[in-house]
Amino acid sequence: MALSVNDAFEEFLMNAVNLDNSVSDEAKENRAELVSALDLENDDGFFKPYKDVNFFFGSFSRKTKCRPLDDLDIMFGLSAEGNTYSAYSWDNILINPSAESPAQQECKDKCGKLDSNMVLGKVKKKLKEICDLRVNDVIKNGEAITVNYKSKDWSFDIVPCFFTKPESDGRTYYLIPNGAGAWKKTDPRIDNKRVKALVEKNGTIILDAIRLFKYWNKNAKVVTLDGYVAESLLLDYYESSNEKCAKFVDVEFIRLLAYVRDNIINDIYDPKNIQGNINNLDYWERQSVKQKVEIIYGKAIDAFNAETKEKNDPKGATKKIKNSANVPTYALEYLLGAYCTSDDETEIEEGIEQVKRILADNYVRPDEAEKIKAKIKEYGNHAVIDKLSVRLNEKTDTFEADFMFLGISKIYVHPKYVREYEKLLSGGIWCIVDMTYYYNEDEKGSPFIINDITPIQMPNLDKNEIIEARRQFNKEEWIV
Repeated sequence: MALSVNDAFEEFLMNAVNLDNSVSDEAKENRAELVSALDLENDDGFFKPYKDVNFFFGSFSRKTKCRPLDDLDIMFGLSAEGNTYSAYSWDNILINPSAESPAQQECKDKCGKLDSNMVLGKVKKKLKEICDLRVNDVIKNGEAITVNYKSKDWSFDIVPCFFTKPESDGRTYYLIPNGAGAWKKTDPRIDNKRVKALVEKNGTIILDAIRLFKYWNKNAKVVTLDGYVAESLLLDYYESSNEKCAKFVDVEFIRLLAYVRDNIINDIYDPKNIQGNINNLDYWERQSVKQKVEIIYGKAIDAFNAETKEKNDPKGATKKIKNSANVPTYALEYLLGAYCTSDDETEIEEGIEQVKRILADNYVRPDEAEKIKAKIKEYGNHAVIDKLSVRLNEKTDTFEADFMFLGISKIYVHPKYVREYEKLLSGGIWCIVDMTYYYNEDEKGSPFIINDITPIQMPNLDKNEIIEARRQFNKEEWIV
């Protein structure tokens, strides 16, 4: 049985999230057999293969796939044999079939262009001919041909492709079916290289953290992100972060949740620099994901803080800072839990100094309220640590917040925060509040705007959750 939060994460990764090594090895052998069967060099009635550009892509090849292992992706290279193409956009490319290729000539549309749907149909037919009785079915599935094996949980998505010569920008591309008869550009090599480079920089723990998030995303009872989009967003974090990767996956997972929460509302750009924005969620869907991630983030923080409340007080840091700052102990514990997670003496001291800087810049002391308000006005955007209480204004039918030390009141609060953090309505709670200052002489009300609220205290008491957790205790745990 796991004795720490990190141990519990490790067990969960092994038993539910990460692919079983024996299953992965079997799938790779299965894939090699299929690729070998596609070596049709002397088949005059079929496309001439271009084996040099066959490519294993997708999350399985990048080692970012979580359970279950349901599909493996293969780029199946076709020789151009002198064909040419015209690009009208990245996803609308017309190919002029080669006069030297009977197979390409057979797949012309009424305008004389190479029809990708007809190419897919021809590949599907050939796969049915060469695959043995172990195959249950071969079907056309959008931009790929899916091969389903009997007695296997996984299938193969085979994407026929052409490989271009360098274009004017010096880049080469894979041209694959666009699902509508034409072709589109892609380059999965970039995705594979990106993951490899970030693993070399940060270690394999980032793979565990990414797979853990993707597992949650897949099973969350909310609007979910496309797996590739989610992975791209998480890799954006690792590319932009200067923080040293955490030693423990539970800490790394918390960092990813925070990044997704803060960035899912924005556009997410294709790392291959081909498509542009790939975040196809609308405004409300993005907000829904943000709110769900915020809840999970809060629970992860609570679990982490509960475990590290005493052991994660290096060198008496709480007492040391408490003596110099009139700040609640749990606020200090929250910040120390975020910045002092190492056993290294130097990193501990750096973490303590970082907490001191945050308190100096963001914690609202009663005698420095005006200084903090001036900072918000000067910077335009600033986070404060203060006790926040909320009440309903019946006259305007809105929720309004009062800041205990900042000294401002009647600040509009979005109803979602009241729903998520009920204690705001019953005495208030300490929070980190992201704020903006916007003054408009034509508008009534305060120029202070609340952008986001992150509770430092437990924001709710879920009795059902406590009762359910109590049921999991064994006799020894109750006695302890």
